[in-house]
Amino acid sequence: MTTNTELESLVEIRGVEGAFEAGADGFLLDRLCSAVSDAEAVAAVSAIAAITSERIGEEIGLGKLQWILLEFKGGKVVIARRGQKIIAVVGSRHMLLGEVLRKLSTFT
Repeated sequence: MTTNTELESLVEIRGVEGAFEAGADGFLLDRLCSAVSDAEAVAAVSAIAAITSERIGEEIGLGKLQWILLEFKGGKVVIARRGQKIIAVVGSRHMLLGEVLRKLSTFT
C-alpha cells in the first residue's frame, strides 16, 4: 500500500505539482495536491488509463505495465499501478521525470 510518506516523497521532486492514489476501482484514496481542483476525476481517469493500458500489454505480450507517461503542452502526468493501487503524478513541463520514475519504482 502506498503511504502518505510516499506521496510526500513524490511532491518533493522539482516540478511535481501533485500526487494521487486511487484504488483499482478509480476511487480517490489519498492526494497531495493544490494545483488540481477535481482530484476525484483525476483518480478515476487514471485508473481507467492504467487498466486499459495493462490490457493492451497483455494482448500483445509485452508483460507488466511499468507506467504511463502523458505529455501535454502545459505539463506531464505519470500513472503507475502498484499492487491494487494507482498512483498519478502531475507536474510541470520541467518535472524531473527520471526522479519521478525512480521513486515510483521503489513503491510496492
